[in-house]
Amino acid sequence: MDLYQSQNLGKKIKGLRDIAGGIIVYIKKQIYPGIEYLKDGSQSPNRMWLKLNKTFFGTGTHIYLCAVYIPPLNSTHTADDLLNLEAEIANYSKYGDIALIGDFNARTGEQADYIENENNSIQFLQDMLPQDYDLDSPIKRNNLDILNQQGNNLLNMCLSSRLRILNGRYLGDSLGYHTYFSKNGCSTVDYAILSKDLLPSVEYFCTSDLNFLSDHVQISFKLKCDIKQYINKKDFNNNNMKKFTTYRWTDVSHGKMYEALNSDEVKNKILNFEITHFVRNEKGINEASKSLTEILDNVASKTCIIKVPIKQKKSKIKKNPWSDNELKDLKSKINNLGKKLKHKPFDRNLKQQFFETAKYLKKASKKKKIQYQQQMIEKLSNLQTKDPQQFWKLLKSLRNNMNTTEINMKSDNLTNHFQKQGLWNKPCDKAEDEINLFLKNKESENRFNEITDSPITISETVHLEDSGEVPCEIKQQAINVRSLIERTVEEQSLVKQEMNSTINWYFNRGLGWKLYDEQFRLRRSQEPAGSWSVIDTELWLLYMQPAGPINGPEFNIAQKPTNNFLKCYAYNYNGTCTQQYCTYKHACLKCSGVHPVIYCTNSKVTNSNNPQSPGIVQRFRSVRPQAPQKTASISLYGSF
Repeated sequence: MDLYQSQNLGKKIKGLRDIAGGIIVYIKKQIYPGIEYLKDGSQSPNRMWLKLNKTFFGTGTHIYLCAVYIPPLNSTHTADDLLNLEAEIANYSKYGDIALIGDFNARTGEQADYIENENNSIQFLQDMLPQDYDLDSPIKRNNLDILNQQGNNLLNMCLSSRLRILNGRYLGDSLGYHTYFSKNGCSTVDYAILSKDLLPSVEYFCTSDLNFLSDHVQISFKLKCDIKQYINKKDFNNNNMKKFTTYRWTDVSHGKMYEALNSDEVKNKILNFEITHFVRNEKGINEASKSLTEILDNVASKTCIIKVPIKQKKSKIKKNPWSDNELKDLKSKINNLGKKLKHKPFDRNLKQQFFETAKYLKKASKKKKIQYQQQMIEKLSNLQTKDPQQFWKLLKSLRNNMNTTEINMKSDNLTNHFQKQGLWNKPCDKAEDEINLFLKNKESENRFNEITDSPITISETVHLEDSGEVPCEIKQQAINVRSLIERTVEEQSLVKQEMNSTINWYFNRGLGWKLYDEQFRLRRSQEPAGSWSVIDTELWLLYMQPAGPINGPEFNIAQKPTNNFLKCYAYNYNGTCTQQYCTYKHACLKCSGVHPVIYCTNSKVTNSNNPQSPGIVQRFRSVRPQAPQKTASISLYGSF
């Protein structure tokens, strides 16, 4: 069937290979001259407006047909589609009637799309209404579905725009069948909606049976129109027209024509035609045409050969090459189940059989397609070396089956286009100077603005408070903030003084602070649940508690407390200790003699107080506190 395609593409969605959404409309070429595509009819890709010319179709007014898709309310693509559609209807209803068809994702139930009991209340409003006011026709409709919020919005649009729903009102869908089926249920969401004035022109509206192609059923309606004067008669079958016999001229037809015209039978018919008086009206013209046609038909039958009409073969529907009888049987089974499911939508067993069969069909079709592709690849690889002629023949047949589009471009232009890809186009001198100047200004630009980026000071807060330009509520908040800042500064000053004095005290004591810090961090790594703000008493007593009498941070540094249990590693491994006030014993680790261990000659004696030998370099052996191998100076970074 010759069709014209009009499409309104949707959007490219992330994660999908193709464009999703949009509307496609197919139009027969015979009626395409009478249809106009309104490109600017809608800003949304989910609606497409077409204008059906009243002169071409023989209707009283123009018909504005809209193919519609309305996303669900909970969809991320919802953008007040019904409100925008209502505005478009109000615009086009000034010039003609409206016809809508598509998926509205609305469940209307049996709620009325007209004003109920209008005849009872109209008598109280006669003085207020115009004389040509048209009352609504209370034509009840049937529906097997329920009502939801989207359906309520659609019914309100029908009331305000004087539109009527065809579902459940005409032959073919008298019960209001469901139009959408899924595993979770079924609903009526696809509608055909027309202006009230077009209802007398509707011959029927029907919902088709569910099939394997979609989970939505096809809906269709027929309008009365008169387009005979614009359509060629050969495009439509007219049973009232007589089928004339056609003849073919041959080489001997010239002599036979001469004999036939000289025969008495033909001469008498021609003479009777000439002397007959035909009335100059439609009846007389038909009689004269019939008599002349009989004469010509008699002569042609005697002189020419009857031409047998060639029956035109119907074009076969192209099938997928991997389709077989198994897939065909599955499709027939699904169609039969769909017919039953239409009349029994709430039958769970029937619904389960339908969707299980549809799922199996999808998997089987995909599997057979992959198998077919693998077979073709193997066949081509075998024929490439054995039989090149069959290889190219098979390759050509596969190419013909593919839907390919030719590039309307000359080969030279195509070659130049790809050769220029990747080449750098040097900008003009003026543009290059502007770019360099812009980059230079950006480099010299001071990104820190002292006016806007500096923190708010207390003096500014006081000035703003005293100026009287601030409301009382904001002024009170400013006072609270200022007092909080002052308290914070004072507390930070005290903490700073205490921390400095404490650090100086521990720094003068030696390596106790550093050892405590290392062992405390090691213990926290083994016990992550522990608190970092609580002093570890065991480590504090072991490393930080002074051996002699010390009176806080201001103790006499001339006193040199010693540790009789641990020995100085710096003294033993370096030969000398650089600490001015070392708290560890300067004695050999092996024999406790008055010499470093590096100079000790006694290899048999070991000190139980220092179990680690000089050769071992492992520093963190366990979570228990240990003394380091080498001395190190403490470096403090930052300020308090």
